[in-house]
Amino acid sequence: MIRYGRDSIFMMLSRFIFDIDYFRYSGSYENNDTKPEIMNRKPKLNNFDDEVVYCLGHEMIPTWEYYGMERLVVSAKTLLEFQEQPLPEQVRAWTKKREREDVQPSKRIIRNSRVRESRQGDDQILARFPDLTYIRSGEAEMLLGDYVVACPEGHFLLLAPDVSRPAGETAHLEAPYPGKKCEIWWFQSYGNDDYIALSVCYSEGDKHINSGQYYMVRERYVGQLFHIFAQEVMTRPEGYEKTGSALLQSFLTIFLREIKEGRFENRGTVEALPKTADRSEPPIEMAKHYIDKNLNHPITIDIVARAVFMTRTNFIREFKEETGQTFREYLTDRRLAEAQYWLLQETCPIEAVSRLIGLKHSRFHELFQERFGMTPTQFRKERRMTETGKL
Repeated sequence: MIRYGRDSIFMMLSRFIFDIDYFRYSGSYENNDTKPEIMNRKPKLNNFDDEVVYCLGHEMIPTWEYYGMERLVVSAKTLLEFQEQPLPEQVRAWTKKREREDVQPSKRIIRNSRVRESRQGDDQILARFPDLTYIRSGEAEMLLGDYVVACPEGHFLLLAPDVSRPAGETAHLEAPYPGKKCEIWWFQSYGNDDYIALSVCYSEGDKHINSGQYYMVRERYVGQLFHIFAQEVMTRPEGYEKTGSALLQSFLTIFLREIKEGRFENRGTVEALPKTADRSEPPIEMAKHYIDKNLNHPITIDIVARAVFMTRTNFIREFKEETGQTFREYLTDRRLAEAQYWLLQETCPIEAVSRLIGLKHSRFHELFQERFGMTPTQFRKERRMTETGKL
């Protein structure tokens, strides 16, 4: 992470702080001195863009404005270090031995990935950059190395770089039972001057679902502001409470503005958890359209067969007869074609491309290399050279 001096922090604050006043008096979000209502959530709006605007403008920003640093915790390498910070009353933490301490870190980490290290069978990673989570409903129980932090709704958890954090493959719940659930909104960073992306996940019982929505804001100063905030609250210099509070307030306000004014990219433009397709077409055409609309979601034969009102056996047979490909072959073709489109968008990070097509970063590289004989990075570089005539 780039180290910004204190003078840089205050210069950035002076540049952005006016946005808070603009939003405060323009009615873009509710601003008053009453305690914000945090609801037991189901998606409130059919359009997920509107849902993002609602959550930011009516929940996150008012919550932070009312409580500020009282609702923030920062991850640390050990439970003892974690407990050295001022902790909100409702936040709990306890030790938990890692399940596979004898396992060596995975070697399949892609160069330039935001993931520095991954542990097989542990569902934990070390990341190069900080992330910020907001618990929108329920209570999230996050395994951070050898301890667990339980954060209730309306709280923020900053996941520091090079500190173990969940990889996101399993539910963020300890001892899950039916009805136990949480909804978490994640701000993910890809570098000091790169994208900040907002995604959403849901845990209920032992099930974990990523919504497939992935809102990427590309303005460099938004990423810079996020990283200045993270540095301030991780290092905790004198007066960090005041500057940290103002920095996150500015970041959230500007991120909301970028979303409202359409300055973002998102592959997940369909309903967050689609269940069925349009029934007016032949079933296999319905299936193809369903796949195209939901490439960024987890897609299986069973999911698509149910969506087009067919049994699994009949769907497999008819899909092969009409397309000449197996379901897996067709899905891989469509994902890689979509990946090529996003790789040609120069400002889209390669790791974000894997999310936009519903694949793990390592699996995306593996499939791309098998199909095209080059890595996604090499593909982007070659296309750039072709377009500029510098072969």
